Amino acid sequence: MFERNWNHQEIDSTHDFLVIDRNRCILCARCVRTSRDLDGKDIFGMVGRSSERRIEVNAEARLSDTKADVTDRALEVCPVGALLPKRRGYRVPLGQRLYDHEPIGADIEGK
Repeated sequence: MFERNWNHQEIDSTHDFLVIDRNRCILCARCVRTSRDLDGKDIFGMVGRSSERRIEVNAEARLSDTKADVTDRALEVCPVGALLPKRRGYRVPLGQRLYDHEPIGADIEGK
């Protein structure tokens, strides 16, 4: 039997309208690219290596210190719900979400 190797990651809910749950993040970097290329903000970035790799924000310490907004497209591209708007994040029920029916990345690879 293999022992589970899981590092508990921080959940940042300091922002008035957004939350980032690093435990859900699969390190796909879609939010990093979308924030930089489409939103023009460079809010997110990857730091660390190997099992210590994680998503970070460009502020000193908290998501609330960034220019992130609930209208940013970076929130829409997260396939696992690691970035969510508060008070409406799980509005779509399980089984009806986009990635419940297609594999993650199918929208990009199909083009």
